[in-house]
Amino acid sequence: MTLLGSLTATRAAHAQGPGHRLDVFVVAHADDWQLFMGDVLVDALRHGRPVVAIITSAGDAARGSEFWHTREAGALASMQAAQGLAGGPLIAPLCTSWRLPAVPLRSPRRGSEPGGRTVRVCRGDGTSTAFLRLPDGRPDGSGFAVHGYRSLQKLAQTSLGPLAALDGTAAYTSVTDLAETVAALVRGHERPGMAVHVHSHDPEVLTNPLDHADHRVTGRIALEAARDLHASATLYAGYSNVRRADNLMPEAAAWKMYCFVQYDRAMMTRHGNWSAYAENAWGHAQYLFRTYARPAGSTGLLRHSWP
Repeated sequence: MTLLGSLTATRAAHAQGPGHRLDVFVVAHADDWQLFMGDVLVDALRHGRPVVAIITSAGDAARGSEFWHTREAGALASMQAAQGLAGGPLIAPLCTSWRLPAVPLRSPRRGSEPGGRTVRVCRGDGTSTAFLRLPDGRPDGSGFAVHGYRSLQKLAQTSLGPLAALDGTAAYTSVTDLAETVAALVRGHERPGMAVHVHSHDPEVLTNPLDHADHRVTGRIALEAARDLHASATLYAGYSNVRRADNLMPEAAAWKMYCFVQYDRAMMTRHGNWSAYAENAWGHAQYLFRTYARPAGSTGLLRHSWP
């Protein structure tokens, strides 16, 4: 048997185990899991665990629909690259629209659409990526004029909405509303006896300073969804990693780099100047060699951990 065949067989054997775990990565933007926790996602797949990525923001930066659609294509290219690193087949994902219930899981109010919400979900070999397509809020949470200066941070601060998806398929009235949607998406991927572990941005300023406002609110959403799901969670540092030391072994850093390069290549294939790396080369060069995380509920950042 070839090495590729052996890896695929190992993944299949793990997937049949009764104690199998679902790893859920709830991130703000299409390139966030690659930069801040990409090595952890690849490691999950290499151990035969299915992976779900839920991306809250379109990350459009007020550049229009072609830009954020291209970012989604980049996210899917990254996920396909992660499948390949884990020995999976390099097949294109199948994308469909998931219709979620109108009544949220915990709160008594109804959803903001009469018939529920529609979320774009793209499934591959042991992977799934969901796009909520909410407007980019800028790093400081102030939002863009084209979106009426609405943002995840303002939704979290005021509990007023709705905050609508850029494609008009859904609107949300609060962070709890979003958390219930994330939990519903996860439940759509669960199987009997499967444990769930949530990975997301660290929302705390003390342990993760300097980070993007969309990251912080997405971390809050993920923690609330984890409580709904009775799931464990790990929280990851973001932009603050520029001030930390390299802590990844070469193989883990190479996994992150490969997934991110596939994202950036998809972006530049559409437009030669749409390179996330080129827009912040120094910062991205630091992120790719560093993953810092802590278990939810703990204080202080771990040097590195694969939970």
